[in-house]
Amino acid sequence: MTGRLQDMSCLCNKCIINTTHFSSNAWRFYYEKLGFQTGFFNLKKTRINYWIIPTKLGGKIMVLPHLRKNLFLVRGKKGRCILNYEYFLNVIGLLKKRILVIAKKDDVTAVKIVPFICDNKEISIILRKLGFKYDPKSYEMASWHAYIPFVRYNSVSQLVKTFRKTTRYEIKKSLGRSITKTYILSDLSSSNRIHIIRRFFYYYRKFMINFTKHYPLSKTSFDSIISGIEKDPDTDALFTISKLNQPPYDILGVSMFLIYENNLFYFLSAANKAIKKVSSLYSNLYYAISWGLQNGYNGLSLWGVNLDRENIRNWEGFSRFKKGFRPEIAKLIGPRLLIIKPRGWLYLAREYIADLMVRY
Repeated sequence: MTGRLQDMSCLCNKCIINTTHFSSNAWRFYYEKLGFQTGFFNLKKTRINYWIIPTKLGGKIMVLPHLRKNLFLVRGKKGRCILNYEYFLNVIGLLKKRILVIAKKDDVTAVKIVPFICDNKEISIILRKLGFKYDPKSYEMASWHAYIPFVRYNSVSQLVKTFRKTTRYEIKKSLGRSITKTYILSDLSSSNRIHIIRRFFYYYRKFMINFTKHYPLSKTSFDSIISGIEKDPDTDALFTISKLNQPPYDILGVSMFLIYENNLFYFLSAANKAIKKVSSLYSNLYYAISWGLQNGYNGLSLWGVNLDRENIRNWEGFSRFKKGFRPEIAKLIGPRLLIIKPRGWLYLAREYIADLMVRY
């Protein structure tokens, strides 16, 4: 196995997305604001953020989210991502050593790592031999990644032609009946910023509570995320707010996209389903795509889609909505758990039980 090379360019042919906003300083600041213990260390000239979450049964769990692709892979010809098994084994070994030092100092019972690389059988074998077990509660956001690359298209109209026919129809219908405005967090004045943030969260919470089965993000969590973004100069946010283009000018929907490392990330969204003739999520996504493409961004991450036939109940409608934009979909290697102390096994058992409850 050692020394062999394998092409791992499954997330766009030039690996134009290296990680997600979860690995940003903004996300570390977010957990810090919530009162969790956080930290970072450098490995192979790559900064790795982490946070430690206390649990009722399993003790302290250390989380290393979406570890950068370039930490594990090397660049090949024409920018392609190449996996060198010898290099990968070396990096994982160094990572484990650093983890164990921190775990001993902070009394951590288990560690969850999420490498942002594609699924690979031989890599899984390496991780398993080093003690990194597959996390059973690997929901669709962690298992599958959907991405719309902008770099291949010269215009928005050229990109839209690749969408499914039903999606193009919904976008056209939504654009014809709504007015959508976009706001960049860092460009807003202090007073305007407060107004837009409050307006967004009010409608997001209202639509989520009234029209979906999912609980909205809490005000404390949302404020902590905004605080983290404002504290991190490398992260920003794009808000889109749609309303009817005729009286009574009701708000149709709101969306929030995070901006990090020249990519957009679909983060929060909610629609007013009381007005059934217009699906504002299509126009909101269209405006975000237009803004990103016109401003030279690499692409838009839609997070996960559900392709697991055994778990079709989980986010089925939202996955169908995303797949209408014909994103590039890749299966990621998923979260891995390193059990350090006996109590960590209780956490792993709880994850298995939670996964079974979702599936059946």
